[in-house]
Amino acid sequence: ANEEAVLDASLSNRKILVVDDNEVNRSILKEYLTSWGAEVVLAKAGEEALRLLNSRADASETPDLILLDYHMPEMDGLEFLAAVRSNPMLHNTGVIVLSSVDDDSVAGQFRQLGVTHLMPKPVRAKLLNSSINAQLQEEVLPTLKEIASGVQVKAHGKKATPISDNSAKRRILIAEDNHVNRMVLANKIDH
Repeated sequence: ANEEAVLDASLSNRKILVVDDNEVNRSILKEYLTSWGAEVVLAKAGEEALRLLNSRADASETPDLILLDYHMPEMDGLEFLAAVRSNPMLHNTGVIVLSSVDDDSVAGQFRQLGVTHLMPKPVRAKLLNSSINAQLQEEVLPTLKEIASGVQVKAHGKKATPISDNSAKRRILIAEDNHVNRMVLANKIDH
């Protein structure tokens, strides 16, 4: 079955800014987003993205969402996002951070800047689509640790609440053909 066919195509006329220093990543993200109907603007660095954002004349031209790479030269994702959050016109713009690094301290810093969605690289189309739609609807998706510990994230309250006794260990089936990805997922769940 074609994975693209089952994805929600409700991104029609949504403006999405992709900020990633890797040309291949930008190209893949653009292909996904345009196939879902989004208007895509690409930037290869934080500085370039800030120039693009600051050149927008009014709020109607600002993006609905920013897909942001964490690791970029000169200005990383945290520095870029801090600059975005300091602009009143962009303060509430949704951001999804893409990263190949699993670092709780970095994730915490992004959460302090209002990021509710951190996605691992490489990006999977279905997960990206779900995350974008959830972000645009202001929902918070649970992390693997929250799922494993029995925590449910409420969509509009944006807070986690236990769904059952946390002392009970959850069993999660990892269906992944890549051995390294299985190890990474198992490690994320266990810690």
